[in-house]
This record gives sequence, structure tokens and C-alpha cells, in this order.
Amino acid sequence: MRTGRTCAPDGTEGPPLSALPQSIEKLVNLDSLYLEDNKLTNAGLPDGLGACKDMKGITLQRNRLTAFPMQLIQCRALEEIYFDGNEIGVIPDEIGFLKELREIGFQSCGIKEIPRTIGHCVKIEIIHIEHNQLEVLPKTMGRLQALTKIYLNDNKLVKLHASLGKCPKMQVINAEDNHIKGISKKIAMLPKLKHLLLANNELKELPPEITQMAGGLRRLTLSGNKLQKDVMKLEKLGDLGGIAE
Repeated sequence: MRTGRTCAPDGTEGPPLSALPQSIEKLVNLDSLYLEDNKLTNAGLPDGLGACKDMKGITLQRNRLTAFPMQLIQCRALEEIYFDGNEIGVIPDEIGFLKELREIGFQSCGIKEIPRTIGHCVKIEIIHIEHNQLEVLPKTMGRLQALTKIYLNDNKLVKLHASLGKCPKMQVINAEDNHIKGISKKIAMLPKLKHLLLANNELKELPPEITQMAGGLRRLTLSGNKLQKDVMKLEKLGDLGGIAE
């Protein structure tokens, strides 16, 4: 099993890390850094971390960070960053400088908004930002032409914005357990959308495009909403593998 812990000579797992040495800057060929499940704080991440210019991935899940480590903005080759389970609160505008990003994880981080500059990260394919406090999505999300999967469940969203309908490669949208009252028709028209998960929201109706254009859906969840007759219209989706009502 991969671990971010140190190991004793006998191969057993050592104590959790609370800090990294400044000498990490000497690891000029570092490709990936796995640091999940430790006790790292922002003070325990040295400035030298930003010298790892060729680093492509870093995982910091379930540590003790209280802010986004700004040293990482210097690591312009980063493709994957995961901060799940840290109360970082804010995704900085500077994330837009990380233009090689493919996957980002901010699950359970106390995030209230996604910065508009996310639109500069046009190579992003997967976004995990579940269990936060998002109320709206920035319009610049529509620039993410490579985005295939976005996990928004357990936030405070009131609408699925039309910006997501501009992501032509989108396959999975999980927006369960929000306060969604409306869905843009552009989302229903996404050509590659397979999973549209909307359970436990406040929907009273669905856009007609769901029934007219979304025949490629394989999974649609609608339980816990206020839908009535609209649900019956979904019988028209002959290719739908299963509807969770």
C-alpha cells in the first residue's frame, strides 16, 4: 500500500511527518510526492518545495493545512494536486498559473468558491470538490474543454450553471445533496454525458431537453426532489440503463 509515512529499517510504518526538510529543494528530478495521512502544517512545508520544478503530482490529503501552500504555484509542471481533508478554506487565484493540471482534489476543505482563474487551467479533466460550501460556479468553468468528470455533491449550489454545458467532453456530473432548483438546458445537451446525479435537491421540474436530447445517459438519480409528472417523461429515454428515482 502506498503511504506518505516514513518507514523504519524493518519496513514498518514510522510516525507521521510534521515537517519536510528544506533540503527537499535538492530533489530536482522529483516526479511525485505522496504525503497523505500525516500531520503536516503550512509551517512544515519549506519554501524549497517550490524548487521541485518538474514535480507532476503531490498528494496532501488528511494533513493539518489551513491554507493552500503557495510554494506549489512555482511548480508549473504539476498535473495532479490533492488536498482532501484539509481546512484550507480558499483556492487562491494563482491556481490559474498551474496550466498543466489534469486532476484536482479539494474534498472537505471548507471551500466557499472556485476562483474565476480556474478557467486558465484548460487541461483539467477531473475535479473533486465534494463536501464543501459552494453556492455558485464561475462562468469560466466553460473554458475547461478537457473536463470529463466533476464531483460537486454535498455543497450549497442552487443551480447547475450553463457554463458546465460548454464542456464538450463531460461524462459525469455529480451534484447530489445540494439545494439545486434549476438546471441549464445546455447541460442536458452535453453530447458525452453518461452520469447526471441530482438526488436530494429541490428540483420541481426538469428542462424538456432532458427527455428530448439526453438519450445517451446511463445513470440519472432524482430521488429526494419535488418532481412529479416530469419523472414519467423519462420513459422516453430508451437507452437509459437505469433511473434511480
